[in-house]
Amino acid sequence: MAAFGNVGVRQAGRLGLPLFTSPLESIPQLRERDRLYREALQESGRSQTLFPLIRSVYVAETAERARADTEAALLAQYRRYGQWRPQVALEDTFEALTSDRFIIGDPQQCVAQLQRYAAELGINYVVCRMNLAGLAHPKVLNSIRSFAREVMPHFSPPA
Repeated sequence: MAAFGNVGVRQAGRLGLPLFTSPLESIPQLRERDRLYREALQESGRSQTLFPLIRSVYVAETAERARADTEAALLAQYRRYGQWRPQVALEDTFEALTSDRFIIGDPQQCVAQLQRYAAELGINYVVCRMNLAGLAHPKVLNSIRSFAREVMPHFSPPA
């Protein structure tokens, strides 16, 4: 169940449904949502084995290439979001915008970021948004291929 606020998060837990939070929430925000969700699961006597995460993902040969390919488009996109909905406005630097919110980098950086979500939040399923705004289609396809070849082999499917 998609839930972007505390009421929805608790409802997902009470119903025993997997929780899909906003793809823009940082790890500290996700940690708080996870706490509320697991409390509601426990209070309702329900359990869940699927702990998903939605993230925009871009994999390039190097971290520098990944940043060069995504920085301008992401900053422009999130500035527009901030104009439409000021409550979702995010920071104005690439580092602040992407830290704990996006999976962008070379293959090893992407593996490390995914492992961090698993270790800190118990994430065991990832929905990857691979088509970042403003990226040329060939770059998106290369990122998808790199993710499949160089990132996915580091993880096992959920049991």
